[in-house]
Amino acid sequence: MNKITKIVLVVGVVVLAVVGGYTVYNKQGGSGEQGIIIGSVLPLTGDLAAYGEGSRNAAIMAIEDAGMKERVRFIVEDDKGCDPVLGVGAVQKLITIDKVSAIYGPLCSSEALSVLPITEAAGIPVVLSGASSKTLTGAGNYVFRTIASDSVRAYAVANYAYVKGFRKAAFVFDNSQDAIIQGKNDAQETFVGAGGESVSEESFGGKDVDFKAQLSKIKSSGADVVFVGAFPKTLALIIKQAREMKMSTQFISFDASVDVKEFFVIGGSNVEGVIAPAMVKPNTEEAKSFETRYKARFGVDATIYAAEGYDAMALLLKAIQKEGLRGDQIKAGLLKIGNNYQGASGIITFDSKGDVVKPAVVKVVKNGVFEEVK
Repeated sequence: MNKITKIVLVVGVVVLAVVGGYTVYNKQGGSGEQGIIIGSVLPLTGDLAAYGEGSRNAAIMAIEDAGMKERVRFIVEDDKGCDPVLGVGAVQKLITIDKVSAIYGPLCSSEALSVLPITEAAGIPVVLSGASSKTLTGAGNYVFRTIASDSVRAYAVANYAYVKGFRKAAFVFDNSQDAIIQGKNDAQETFVGAGGESVSEESFGGKDVDFKAQLSKIKSSGADVVFVGAFPKTLALIIKQAREMKMSTQFISFDASVDVKEFFVIGGSNVEGVIAPAMVKPNTEEAKSFETRYKARFGVDATIYAAEGYDAMALLLKAIQKEGLRGDQIKAGLLKIGNNYQGASGIITFDSKGDVVKPAVVKVVKNGVFEEVK
């Protein structure tokens, strides 16, 4: 029995225990002429709350911009940090009790993989704005993503490292997150394929806070570059502990989610020079105005994945308006509208598997902020 099957089997227990869900819009009526019901599962509490709040805000803004505030009931459930068990219970509730027509999220790949058996069986379309593991490619008939696969960004930093003269790489990663595991595999394959050598590979659990054992092994491996796959808080702790151990090795994140305030607060001066991938800043009119409009609406800067979240909701609403509320109708609408769509996150064209292709760039921390490497 695999991990996902076990998670699905406990749905009956956890569905009643899920807490933190609430309705953003309360228009009464089912998914018919009276109203549109869209469900969401996001990390509104826990270490990833900043991402969840940003994605929720972006969805609200997309609903308002579409002039559909009175027609859309947007129900958000808190998975408390991308917990797959809570995610499964929340999605089960959204489908069976709330009767949603589509799901917005989850943000994390492992959770998305866990809930897809439920949404696929129900024929419910899912649009993902942060779940970026390439394992999700072709994982269902009703899955769409406004974010490109992590493989694009992992390839970018691995190639950059080799071009810059690094030859012996260590890899240390969070073994609880599918996207990070896949990112490690992609970065490792790319670096070795270019002619480099993988001299050390270490992993850790999602809740670990002490990485000295792994770093000691890496320090003695002779690695001249360390590729890390971790969420921002954890990545900052790893680098801080490495510097305390007098490790001057170049650190490279192969995950793009690290460019948040928490990373710099925890890491301080230790994270100067850290390299990470990022999405290319889009040049569409929607993208140029998105961050300004977001800050004006919510009083804070948009977080990473917010633009992708805005596009995910905007495309869902356009698909529903064009084709209807059934799963097959929403899918058909997304494929039609998601064709050279000029979005806040860039140009979106869904392929036959619901994926998009977006280029990546390499950034480096200079004076406490990430700057693109020219």
